[in-house]
Amino acid sequence: MDRESYKRASRSLIFTAYTLAIVCLILEVVISIFEFSESGEIRDAKWVFRWIVLSNILNGMVLAVEHVLMKIFEGNKTKQSYVMSFSLVSICTVIACQHYYFTLTQIIFVIPILLSVPIMIKKLNVLVSLFSLIGVILSFVFRYHDLNSHNNYWSDLIIGIVYILFLAEISYQLVCYLLSQNKILQSSKDEAEKANNAKSDFLSNMSHEIRTPINSILGMNEMILRESKDDAICGYAENINSSGQALLSIINDILDLSKIESGKIEIVSSEYDLRTLIRETVVMVSERIEKKNLKFEINLDENLPSVLLGDGSRIREILLNFLTNAAKYTREGSVTYSITGERKVDSIEMLFSVKDTGSGIREEDLRKMYGRFERFDIEQNRNIEGTGLGLRISKQLAKLMGGDIEVQSTYGEGSEFALRIMQKIINFDPVGKVDFKKSAAGPAKKYTVLFTAPTAKVLVVDDIDLNLYVIENLLKQTAMKVDLAQSGDECLKMCEKEKYDLILIDHMMPGMNGIETFGELKKNENGLNKDTPCVMLTANAFNGARETYEKAGFVDYITKPIECDKLERTVSRLLPEDKVSYNQ
Repeated sequence: MDRESYKRASRSLIFTAYTLAIVCLILEVVISIFEFSESGEIRDAKWVFRWIVLSNILNGMVLAVEHVLMKIFEGNKTKQSYVMSFSLVSICTVIACQHYYFTLTQIIFVIPILLSVPIMIKKLNVLVSLFSLIGVILSFVFRYHDLNSHNNYWSDLIIGIVYILFLAEISYQLVCYLLSQNKILQSSKDEAEKANNAKSDFLSNMSHEIRTPINSILGMNEMILRESKDDAICGYAENINSSGQALLSIINDILDLSKIESGKIEIVSSEYDLRTLIRETVVMVSERIEKKNLKFEINLDENLPSVLLGDGSRIREILLNFLTNAAKYTREGSVTYSITGERKVDSIEMLFSVKDTGSGIREEDLRKMYGRFERFDIEQNRNIEGTGLGLRISKQLAKLMGGDIEVQSTYGEGSEFALRIMQKIINFDPVGKVDFKKSAAGPAKKYTVLFTAPTAKVLVVDDIDLNLYVIENLLKQTAMKVDLAQSGDECLKMCEKEKYDLILIDHMMPGMNGIETFGELKKNENGLNKDTPCVMLTANAFNGARETYEKAGFVDYITKPIECDKLERTVSRLLPEDKVSYNQ
């Protein structure tokens, strides 16, 4: 338990202790009033002090000591539980001794005894019961010395002792039962955590295995975009890049399944171009729709603002789910993709809808369509791939972004899925007319290198040749000297001979991995590269990656597939300033 949790638990215990103490004092006042009404008189000041004031002074002292001890043990919940329990037993003992002649006074000990049950400490429960028994016996000692209260003395004493013993046995059995149930729950929790860790390890390995080839695909494609002069080829390459980025986004969500299940999906708002968003979704599904000879209609309101603020990646994910479902479940007819909006001052309520002429959904199935792995008409759709998880994720994403998903469907005629979401307007210029029949991205943009550093020396360490080739060529126009190493051992040998300005190290390498290589590099006190900044190259997209690598000593990390802009920005920031010349 962290420090903040301890503080909250401590405050809760203090509040409970004081509340129950006040309850006890109120009971004492009630008993005193009852006794006064029975006797009908107040004799003198000594009598008032003996029967009314004294007990309240004693209880006040108990509360004062309790307050001090609770503050002393503020960071220890167990000790605070002992303090609270014994304080309540003390207060109950004072009340029982003060009003010894009132037979039912002993009932008050039910409060500390039963309170010790949810704390689930056997020793505490036994001690509270023992001290409660002592309190009852002590009250009968006071009664024994009062000659006017000897009626039914022994029978009342036996009843009082049996009452405490009965409460003690019941409370002890409850504590044992709760502990056994807690043990079962803890065992189940451990098993669940073990399974979750196994899943995380699997996802981490899958992340590396999937991202590595995507890194090569996008890296080589970037080289085509930089070096090709043919507009048609550049257009194809832009489509590859757009589809690759969309694929990467989907893979990220799949690999981050634990985040989806725990409801911890991050919504990151940033500016995005509406035309680009629509183009990317169209490119991803148009070929699939055309292969089925379906009519693909796109209705885009030309007056919509061109740049909005929101999580464009999550919106794209939802729209791709709508479009791919429409393509999968529509055998003939059309798919209509409509984008409209209703402006409200500096915001706009966007409505993205996808309507198809597919099989439709039965009315009784509409209510459970957002369930996990739900699929309908299994017999009719048995040849259609998919898990049925997409709509559930889309619904969660829409809610997290402050939007919602609307569905209209007629079984046998088709369905319409719509995303309604409020977005802030960044650029009011209209999107205008867009020809989606042309290349989704159009001609390639002219690449301009961010900086040059001809005197800088960089070492790249990776066990895969193609990854080394990609990074070397991505940095080619910076004019730096880029050396390559294929293992941790080779890296250490090269670092003994050459002083580098920056070292990029891959994480998952056979033999000595990236973190181990870095550790060996820093062990050499007299090494040439002991103080050289190191950046981790990783295909492991896991939560807490930055904290893990920073704790190991890396100055930064770059995920694969490598974004060339981020690579150049990171390298230029970490190189010595006098060796970097930025291009205007």
